[in-house]
Amino acid sequence: MKRLFLYTVFCTFFVNLSAQNQFTEKNISDQIQFIDNAFSLNKDFKGLRVSLKNEWQQYALSAITKNNIDRYSLISPTQCYPAVEVPNTYLCVSYKQEDQNQIFGRISLFSEGVAEISAGTIVDFDTPWLQFMYEEVGGHDISSPAILGFFNAASEDDIKLSQAESAFKNNVLVPIVKKQMQTQEGADFHIITVSLQNAYPAEQVLSHEALHAQYFEYRSIQDAVKKYWNNHLTPTQKEWIKNQLNMIYDVENEFVLLNEFFSYSLMRNANNNRLKDFAVTYGNQLREFIEHESGIATINF
Repeated sequence: MKRLFLYTVFCTFFVNLSAQNQFTEKNISDQIQFIDNAFSLNKDFKGLRVSLKNEWQQYALSAITKNNIDRYSLISPTQCYPAVEVPNTYLCVSYKQEDQNQIFGRISLFSEGVAEISAGTIVDFDTPWLQFMYEEVGGHDISSPAILGFFNAASEDDIKLSQAESAFKNNVLVPIVKKQMQTQEGADFHIITVSLQNAYPAEQVLSHEALHAQYFEYRSIQDAVKKYWNNHLTPTQKEWIKNQLNMIYDVENEFVLLNEFFSYSLMRNANNNRLKDFAVTYGNQLREFIEHESGIATINF
């Protein structure tokens, strides 16, 4: 298992925690929470959908009734939990897609980059790609080296964080790092996200991101996907897959390419997504191959 030298980084998070500004009736910090209760992606997500929706509706209705506030200006709740199905994985669920991407958009771009933005870049808030993410990106998958790298780079280069990024760092990242240090000896961890008010069905996004978590966590799955890519796909198939992914992913990054190939091919309703033509014909074959080679049952819900 990979290990992180997190202790020094972790300690810095407790220094100079800035006070959060008020946003409408609730502080942004109050809306972004880590809840340290084991959470089943398969069994508990439906219940969370209901409770988070009710919480949001009550808050929005109260604000509108009392203050004549436009509900679209309010930030919705985001709750993060340790996932049961994949070790070292945490799920963050936001009610609104834009709020999810206000927290994770720049971190995600720092992690993977896109065609014209290199990984390791902290983009400005007015970057067109970031604006695109607010409207179109349904979920994220980010491993801890990139998350910690984002906040370290922002601190070193004196780059201002948004209120949502600061609240996530203070309320979610700090306790997760502490938990990993105490229970997992500082092992790398992974955060996957989904929003309920989404451009795509939330359960579909959840299955996609959960597969990413498996790809991050298990080297045996990474090796199996690479073996399939190298030995079972024709050059024409590989080029077609790259063409389907290259609009929003850096397909020259092999880790990103194979991770997305794996998740799009096996996700829920894969026959109605970006790699649907491949998934319809070869999805079951790919799943069987990976599970046989890795010895791990892939997410399938």
